[in-house]
Parts: sequence; structure tokens; C-alpha cells
Amino acid sequence: MTEIDRGGHAVVIGAGIAGLLAARVLAERFARVSVIDRGEPAGASAARDRHAHLLPSRGCEALEGLFPGLIGELAALGAARCDLQGDCAWYHGGRRLHPAPSRLRGLAVSRPRLREAICARVEALPGVRIRFRCEAVGLLPEAGGVRVQTAGGRAEIPADLVVNASGRDDPGIAWLRELGCAPPVQEHAGPGPVCVSREYRAHPGDADADVIAVMPGAEPRGGLATRAEGGRWLITVLGAGEDALCADPDAYEAFAARLPIPDIHRLMLKLDPVGPPQLTRPAAGVRRRYERLRHLPGRYVAVGDALCHFGPCSWYDVTVAACQALVLREALREGTADAARRFFAKAAEVIDAPWALVTKGSWLGCSTPPRLRNAYFDRLHAAAEADPVVGDAVLRVAALAAPPRRLLAPGMLARVLRRRPEWALPVHPCPVPAEDMLPLLPGQEG
Repeated sequence: MTEIDRGGHAVVIGAGIAGLLAARVLAERFARVSVIDRGEPAGASAARDRHAHLLPSRGCEALEGLFPGLIGELAALGAARCDLQGDCAWYHGGRRLHPAPSRLRGLAVSRPRLREAICARVEALPGVRIRFRCEAVGLLPEAGGVRVQTAGGRAEIPADLVVNASGRDDPGIAWLRELGCAPPVQEHAGPGPVCVSREYRAHPGDADADVIAVMPGAEPRGGLATRAEGGRWLITVLGAGEDALCADPDAYEAFAARLPIPDIHRLMLKLDPVGPPQLTRPAAGVRRRYERLRHLPGRYVAVGDALCHFGPCSWYDVTVAACQALVLREALREGTADAARRFFAKAAEVIDAPWALVTKGSWLGCSTPPRLRNAYFDRLHAAAEADPVVGDAVLRVAALAAPPRRLLAPGMLARVLRRRPEWALPVHPCPVPAEDMLPLLPGQEG
């Protein structure tokens, strides 16, 4: 699309990562893009988010598709580029996934730093304006704009397209009802765990891995430690039920000491804490099925947590938001007419796999009885401890680089179910079968 083709005005509600990514692709289609946010200019990053965060390979690819050079820029600022299998320690059920060189790349970077880098690039785009202290309070008919509240009173902002990136506590459901539209069906993933995180000052040689992950198993305890920019470690521990946490520093460390794997607690003891622990209370994951609505405003789109919230401390939210932005770009190539319906249909496909992984009941994409499914996963993780090919497959599914059905492929079943005294370990990185590759993201065809 040339500069001459660009025209009109788009409004984005919310200046979080999902809203900024949407603004990036809207700037290609619209002459003016207004991003409105009720917070302060530094509100998204002023309160330092200490939660550990790892961007998986698919997220890195999607962000590079939107902002070429962004991953390298973040790495130059201190974010840790890593091989997800070779440089990271993954534990499940007391077993470590076999470390081996792979093609899976990740980036350990804090969410505030990631948002700041994205925001700087978006603000530099021609025609884009970010308006803080401006709260959306409703939609205009047919979503031809938004009603807002500012310090100067209420006003209306007309638009050719409205993108709602307001977050998981989405007011858009009530706004649609006000317009006489039926709200979308909502699916829930259940309450999430309590997460408590703390920032630490890194030291040379403090760990052999860039990421240490202890996945919750039969006991609802887990943890994630990631290197971050600025010579830091971010360490998050999580628990549920009787293992619910508090932000007391001593209780936080005591909980880490009870994790089934001692690596995270040992790392804590080597490091110097920076600030107190930060607690995030559980929030249920929710998915809103806009693609199933028969009637919806043709110029209204929801993205990010307003479309699907995966729960606290999820590593899928940024990746899915970036993929949704690429889907929005694709939907707008045919114009704004019916773009919302095209977007929601394709965005649902982006969400399917991570939602299945989060809800666990449909992890394999089938209605396997829980007892059989759990038995298979026990064997799967036992095999992944010794066999790097199985480990590669587990990480590819978890990192959204392969569909969940990859774990039930005939060759994978054979590796998982057979018993061998010794696994043959390949010297070179594991090849990826063509049938296991997910389709290219929109905009990556070249």
C-alpha cells in the first residue's frame, strides 16, 4: 500500500503491548492513529514489573516481522538471547528436559523494557499519536468511534476502525450491550496461581543457564528465573490452594526452598535482592469467542487480553498479541469492510494452540481420559529427560513452534513408549520434520 492509498482514522484503546502492536499495523493503513490510555505517560513501566518473562521463538519472529531489528536492539541493551533447549534448564516432575543445541531461540527480557522499546518505535511512526489521561467510556454506534473522558470533560472521537486493547477487565462487553449487540461466549481456564516475584542483582558465573523453569506438577508449586537486561535476574515462584504465597521476603524464600528442584532457591542465595517481592493475585484465564458472533460492529476489533487472557505470568500473551497484530495487518489488506470478521476468524486460529496448552484438558487436541493423559505425560517427560528429540518436540509445542498433535505423531509415540537402556544422542541439532512446522505468520512469506 502506498502513501497515497492511506487515509482515515483508527483509534486504539490501551497503550499496553497489545495496543502498541496494533497501532504499528494500523499506521500502514490509516493516515491517523490515536492510541488512548487512561494512565500516565510512564504508567505502564514506572511501577517496575519484577515478574520473570521469557519471549519464545514464535514471539521473537512475530516481533521481528513488525519491527525489524528490535530483538537485536533489546539484546544490545542487555536482554539475554538464548537457545531454548541448550541454554535453559526445564524441569517437570523432577526431571530435567535434555539440554541440546536447537533451532528454538528465545529472549529473556522484562515486560517493561520490551514495552518501552516498542513504544519508542510506535511513537516515531508518522500519523500516530498516543494520548494519555484519556479514558474510553463507550463506543459510538456501529463502533464508528469512541466516547472518552478527559480532564476537560467528555468527548467523542470518530473513527473508521476501533481496536480494543483495554486488557483482561475488558469494558467492551458492556459497551457492546449498550449498542444492542449480544456479547461473545466466554470460556474460562479456572483461577490462576498466586505469583510472587523479586528482582536480583546478577553476578558473574552465578548460573550455567539463562533460564531455570520448574513446572508445577502434582504439587501446585513452580518457579521461573530469567536473566534480564541491566545485569539482573527476575525470579517468580507460584503456588495455589494451600500453597498460596504472600509477599513477605522470608516466606518467599522459604517457599522457593520447598520447590521440587533446588536450583532456583540456590540461585536466590547467591544473589543480592533489589527491592521487596511483588505479589500478583490469581486471575482466571478467559477467552472471548467473537468469531462465533453472528452480529457485531463491522469496525470494532478486540486484541490482546481483551480477546484472550491466559492468566498471570503467562509467556504466551506477548507472542499471541504480536501474532494478532500480523493477522490484523492481513485482514486490513482487503479494506476495512468486514475486516473485523476476517480478523476474528484468523485470530481464533492463533489462540487455539496456546489456549489448549493453558487449559490442559485439551493439551493433545483430543478428549483423552485424564488418567490416560497423565500417564502418557509422565512417560513423555521421562523420555524428554534422556532423548533430545523428545525434548525438542516438547519445547516446540510449548513455544508455539509446532502444534500439540506433534506429541502424538507415530514417531513420537514410539520414542515415548518404548524402553531402551541407552538413548542415541545426535551430535547435530535435531532436524524439524516438515509436517511439524506451523504455517508462516502473515507477512513472513518473503
